[in-house]
Amino acid sequence: MQTILIFGSTGTAGSGAVQAALDDDSVAEVRAVTRRPLGYRHAKLVEVMCAEFEELSAIRDQFRDVDACLFCLGVSVRQLPEEAAYRRVHCGFAGAAARELAAQSPDARFVLLSGAGAHPGSRMMWARVKAEAEQVVAEANANSVSVRPGYIYPLRPRLLARLTVGVLLRLVPLLGIRAYALGRAMLRQREEPSPVGNAVLRRLGVPRGRRFVGAALRTVLLALVVAATVIGVDAWPAMGKRPRGERLVRVHASPQWSSNEGIFINTPRARMSFWDAMRAAADLSGHEAPEVEVARTPIDPNRFETPPESGVRVTWFGHSILLVEIEGRRFLTDPVWGGRASPSKFFGPQRWYPPVLALEDLPSVDAVLISHDHYDHLDYPTIVKMRDWDTVFLVPLGVGAHLEYWGIPAERIIAMDWWESRKFGDVEVFATPARHFSGRGVLDRQATLWCGFAFVGTKRRVFYSGDTSMFPGFAEIGRRLGPFDITMLDGGAYNAAWADVHLGPEQAIEAHQMLRGKVYLPVHWGLFTLAPHGWTEPIERALVAARAAATTIVTPMPGESVDPLAPAPPRRWWPEVPWQTAEDAPIVSSK
Repeated sequence: MQTILIFGSTGTAGSGAVQAALDDDSVAEVRAVTRRPLGYRHAKLVEVMCAEFEELSAIRDQFRDVDACLFCLGVSVRQLPEEAAYRRVHCGFAGAAARELAAQSPDARFVLLSGAGAHPGSRMMWARVKAEAEQVVAEANANSVSVRPGYIYPLRPRLLARLTVGVLLRLVPLLGIRAYALGRAMLRQREEPSPVGNAVLRRLGVPRGRRFVGAALRTVLLALVVAATVIGVDAWPAMGKRPRGERLVRVHASPQWSSNEGIFINTPRARMSFWDAMRAAADLSGHEAPEVEVARTPIDPNRFETPPESGVRVTWFGHSILLVEIEGRRFLTDPVWGGRASPSKFFGPQRWYPPVLALEDLPSVDAVLISHDHYDHLDYPTIVKMRDWDTVFLVPLGVGAHLEYWGIPAERIIAMDWWESRKFGDVEVFATPARHFSGRGVLDRQATLWCGFAFVGTKRRVFYSGDTSMFPGFAEIGRRLGPFDITMLDGGAYNAAWADVHLGPEQAIEAHQMLRGKVYLPVHWGLFTLAPHGWTEPIERALVAARAAATTIVTPMPGESVDPLAPAPPRRWWPEVPWQTAEDAPIVSSK
């Protein structure tokens, strides 16, 4: 049974050598000399703390009864600027260790070891350090063996094992026990043996040790399977259902439906490359989410007991959640009271702050309006809580299948095509054209329609765009149903890569003018991180664009109400955060 002394045990080659030695039955003890704790335990492992070679006298006893000493030369491109000083110190450390070994265990072999080879700069430096270290060791009269470096990146399962064990123990206890056992084994061994570590042990006559790659891969595979299963089970209801029966008949009869393509289409077509969008989404600004608590106004439910004197009032809850009061009627748009704009409770964009008013404290509404079925507009947990509401749901064609699947009675779901309307007393609500897309999963893209809504009363008129990009239909909406006292337009979560599905701040001002709007309220921002731009950028750019176009703009904080006939001047309630101007990052929809 051998005893091996290893210097530099936390490095690339050292950790591989430690693992291979611990895993071999012919090794009785591994003395690991290290500058910091290794972070794991093993019956064979003895940690020896030693920062510099001047301290070797304090650990002299560790050199006794040793069969081999592996000295791991830490070679890194980080040391290149101070190469000469580094070689002098590190090689001096190796020489001191070799002399101590020759004195305490003269028959033991001294091995120079390095993980160099992962980077060209490291290999260049290794050649220089190796020559100097070999000379120093030879002068110490040690039985030296030089190992040729050849390093392949090892699997580092420590953090992955912790995450895997934590997730599995929380979600699936029985499978978690298996993952826990594998994770513990991985943590004890820390890394897969590097080729250098195995080469050293073969030189010393130690057989190649048992590897833990299989255990690591099994744990990772198990984690992926279980995570996919759990997430799938959790997300499945929220993904909804595709339209069938009479709903599908209405879908196929729509002028917006393309029988050849089997989807709803835009006019003009919306162009968006998936890969361009993925690349753009990864180019983060660094300010996508607030770093401080978002200012907001908690809502006293008594506010809504007094109707607006002007006949119209709009309360913004953040993003596209609006309570529209017009001529004695109330409408709630795209309600999202859930914690994430996602089908799962475990991942997806998380809301920045709790709802400014509990769902159960909302006043009664005449209708809940859903503009399309994306997760930041159609929220499964919110709809489920509305199953017992005494109200109707106005939705674009096909979306009703989701609601009915979630328990909303079919008779309370009103499916609408563009330009269709429904009357509530003196207020008529129109589903208006938009340029966007739909889908809640991989296979249902554009299987349901999308729309905006116009609220037309005897004296007051309000417009909500839903999600849309620029298209000529705004002028037709303004001509047929305008002018509007206030417009709430999609002005956030934009990017040049998807300029054909979101307006952006400057085009929103242009659309507001085409709609013949009087007061503009920017929406689709202020609650979720859905784009790489800074979180305050939509409102900053909207202010600049409104000023340039001489447009009246309101900037309520979440929870505040707006009277478009007596609009308050813009107020900056958000912090100063870096943002890009329209000149720096223009958003222009295709024609």
